[in-house]
Amino acid sequence: MFLIPSYNTQSLDSYYEQSRFSKSSYSIINNNLTNQKNKLVNNLTAHLPWNGYTLFNPSTIGKTYLIDINGSVVHTWQCQYLSSLSVYLLEDGSLVRPCYLGFHPLFVSGGMAGCVQKIDWEGSVIWDFRYSNSTHLSHHDVEILPNGNILMIAFEYKSYSEAKAAGRKPYTIPSVGGLWPDHIIEVKPTGPTSGDIVWEWHVWDHLIQDYDSSKDNYGVVEDHPELIDINFITETSSVYTKNDITHINSIDYNEDFDQILLSVNCYNEIWIIDHSTTTEEAADHTGGNSGKGGDLLYRWGNPQTYKAKHNFDQHLFHQHDAEWIDSGLPGSGNILIFNNGVGRPDGEYSSIVEIVPPVNENGIYSYNPGFAYGPDNPSWIYTAENPITFYSYRMGSAQRLPNGDTLICTSYTNGIGGDDTSKKFFEVDSDGAIVWEYDNFTHAAIFKIIRYSTDYSGLKNLHGPRVKITYPTDNEVVSGQVNILGNANDPDGDETIQYIKIKIDDGNWDIALGTNLWNYNWYTNSVDDGEHTISAISFDGSTLSYIDEITVYVRNNEFDVDAGGIYYGVINEPIQFDGSILCGGKPPFIWFWEFGDGFFSNLQNPEHIFINEGVYFTNLNVTDDFGQIDVDNATVIITKEQDRNPPDAKVIQPLNRLYINNKSVVPFFVPIIIGDILIEVETSDNESNIRYVDFYINDYLKESDSIKPYSWFWSENLFGKCKIRINSYDNAGNSKSLEIMVWKFF
Repeated sequence: MFLIPSYNTQSLDSYYEQSRFSKSSYSIINNNLTNQKNKLVNNLTAHLPWNGYTLFNPSTIGKTYLIDINGSVVHTWQCQYLSSLSVYLLEDGSLVRPCYLGFHPLFVSGGMAGCVQKIDWEGSVIWDFRYSNSTHLSHHDVEILPNGNILMIAFEYKSYSEAKAAGRKPYTIPSVGGLWPDHIIEVKPTGPTSGDIVWEWHVWDHLIQDYDSSKDNYGVVEDHPELIDINFITETSSVYTKNDITHINSIDYNEDFDQILLSVNCYNEIWIIDHSTTTEEAADHTGGNSGKGGDLLYRWGNPQTYKAKHNFDQHLFHQHDAEWIDSGLPGSGNILIFNNGVGRPDGEYSSIVEIVPPVNENGIYSYNPGFAYGPDNPSWIYTAENPITFYSYRMGSAQRLPNGDTLICTSYTNGIGGDDTSKKFFEVDSDGAIVWEYDNFTHAAIFKIIRYSTDYSGLKNLHGPRVKITYPTDNEVVSGQVNILGNANDPDGDETIQYIKIKIDDGNWDIALGTNLWNYNWYTNSVDDGEHTISAISFDGSTLSYIDEITVYVRNNEFDVDAGGIYYGVINEPIQFDGSILCGGKPPFIWFWEFGDGFFSNLQNPEHIFINEGVYFTNLNVTDDFGQIDVDNATVIITKEQDRNPPDAKVIQPLNRLYINNKSVVPFFVPIIIGDILIEVETSDNESNIRYVDFYINDYLKESDSIKPYSWFWSENLFGKCKIRINSYDNAGNSKSLEIMVWKFF
């Protein structure tokens, strides 16, 4: 093991000192906390951990957390979207955070985003850039450049014919969805929701293959390690039909060389490319500081990808988080990688590897043709003493700290080793001794963690005023008018508290009454029953405090459940029942269905088969966490034969007329719509009744309506010819589709 010099930069007293910014006051050596655990490892040969604040982004929770060295949460950001997946704290105290917008209609893969947001210290979105449509989708990670521009990783769509034309083996091209290789864009923010793409690089511009000699990119793969073999497929790819063929999962930037480092998961290697090129040069093979355009300058981890004939051992196995070690840190200029170890021949376990790339002072990488890129082996490796107890088969990160330690984040595990493989963060010294551990109390997967120094400028808001909500308490049940109480102070003593602001959920900040002792009246009937977040912040004239935040449960309305229906079916075929909560109640809920034929279910949405025709009266009994009980019933009509007739339907509006702002003006030979319009359909089914109606514009679903009159108010700003499609569905599963072509302006 390569030993990196260690530097003890922290005294024992400063380590044990409780953070005065914490919401709670847990002891650093208390390892039996109810909500979060952290511990100083009892290792007298190890030095103390490097003091700082650790930022992390749970993948299934719309919050970002900042904790101190004691494991106490000192600040949170409530976010509109789930993360996807990284997060960074800027020097101005704001976050840059890729966001998950939801499933893409044409493509599914890990790390999907579609949006990058910048969020200020108070949680307000100050920049929202969308990069998601039918041909591209941002994902995973971003890198903030020194000029304020942002590098983003993104998938891009290539059809079956495009993939085949590029020499991809046809039987490895998915029959549905095509291929989605990666590209990189550099975005210059220009407004609250806008940005200019000022540079881009595409995998697709640098392909080679030795399968089809009739294609332009046909060549000898081993003679061109600077190019990417489009037909490289690992054994862990999804049966040779994977849409996501590269899956770049991290990006880093080297300002000294003006180069970009990429972790390419599906190729089990890292790539370095030239950023000094123009976009045109990045699509070619010449230009830039390297003179190689957008071709790969360096790659390491899996020489099989370019068919190296000598020294071809694979080192990386579906790795994550490749990054240059920053200038001034031990190992500066080296590359640190979280090596997940998926498919590792000697057993699946994770490791942290540090390599010294073969690069000179001008950013030129040495390469011996026919051999693998160096180095032959990492300069430093961390594994657990029993390797299989440290295994994260997805995600994970590693960060070199100023004292020579390495901060590690584990995520998905296989459960081997018990608690030692839970989702946790830990810090190891250069000898591999663990000096700090923190159990991730959210129990959600974490893509990456970053520790910032205590004097980092982005944390200036931690060193000002404080605020605390004292009533109601966290997780308390409230109703009616609630007088929120709290206190605030300025421990620095340089200013006095100027004001307190309160926010409910994602609403606006509102001034509370008082300063050091304050109150705020909240009328809970303005929100729905259920969980709500109360946030408080203070200001001392120059600095905002961190946000104190609690969750309460509002219970104003009577508990009301819905059994759905009327349900229609035929004998010996399953019927899907739909139970729901209309209002009130606190989860978790206990569901109990009585179907009326002597059978029961405790599922929320069960399926049931009736063996005799007739009319059944089904009861749904639901109990909430408060012990409240509500009952609803539904009628079930069972026949011998299924209704196979589609509903009757006709369009009421628009017809062949000119409409201006939903007003019919004059007849016309086609529907002309200027401004907004109410789209309405008349539909019925005498056998099974109408269940719902879907409204589509240009084959994109816009609205579902289950209540007469069936309609949707179309208020999109479009210009040109559009297709309106209306689908009516009855309770027997039959449907009727109507299509009309209209001209829409504004």
